Amino acid sequence: MKTVHVQELSAEKFALYGTFADMLHAAGPHIGTDPIEFYRDMTTVYSPCASVGLSITKVYRRPLVIDTYKYHNTCAEAMLPLDGDTYIHVAPAGPADHVPYDEVEVFRVPKGTMVTLRPGVWHHGPFCVDTDSLQTLIILPERLYAYDCTVLTAPEADKLRIEA
Repeated sequence: MKTVHVQELSAEKFALYGTFADMLHAAGPHIGTDPIEFYRDMTTVYSPCASVGLSITKVYRRPLVIDTYKYHNTCAEAMLPLDGDTYIHVAPAGPADHVPYDEVEVFRVPKGTMVTLRPGVWHHGPFCVDTDSLQTLIILPERLYAYDCTVLTAPEADKLRIEA
């Protein structure tokens, strides 16, 4: 089985897939002063509709093997790991029925870091790094998973092992 190595998040490396922001350690331009400071628009989530759903994906420790991919055509997806670091796998947007397996990348997302994926970026549920389970806040248009979610399972030859 081929392996893919984990990378640390950086704006340069992640730009093809979206943006990210450390929501637990806000810094930079803000409105107000102590005792209330408002750090606006640390990252954005494009949604073609007005109703955005806030959901939780709970994952449990499992083998670090990438075998499933999904994407959304019409909007971005934001993920915020709440109680542990995660590994996420991503691949560039492209044809609907083709995952570019040779271009898959894996990033370590620290707890409290919001990752926003562009429309069409291949991804799937996060992996636990150092916990037995974790909860990730997912921000998507309400019920998008029911009408705009393409999911593909990798053939055995294209499954990838995550190597830290």
